Amino acid sequence: MTTKTIKIIDFYRTADYDKNYERNCGDDVELCECCGRKLNPKTMKMVQAIEPGYMTDETEDLGFHPEYKNRQVSMGFYPVGPKCYREIMRLCRESNNTMEVTL
Repeated sequence: MTTKTIKIIDFYRTADYDKNYERNCGDDVELCECCGRKLNPKTMKMVQAIEPGYMTDETEDLGFHPEYKNRQVSMGFYPVGPKCYREIMRLCRESNNTMEVTL
């Protein structure tokens, strides 16, 4: 196992998430975890979240490492639209918050 320092941001949500989610939930489609809008399967992206509520631009699954007391636990990959994806990647690039993770 190796360690790596990754950039993290707080879980990103837009101000209109609740309004969009209410309007679109119940339709049998996937919704963006950040803005609540309907996703196009051809253009949607996946972003990894880590406990206790961060997002990262790391594409390798950080998973669960039970042998470590201070472990990172991936909350999985969440679907987001291309506009939200670009914003998350921009925020990650500009972030000064980091976390050391075990791969």
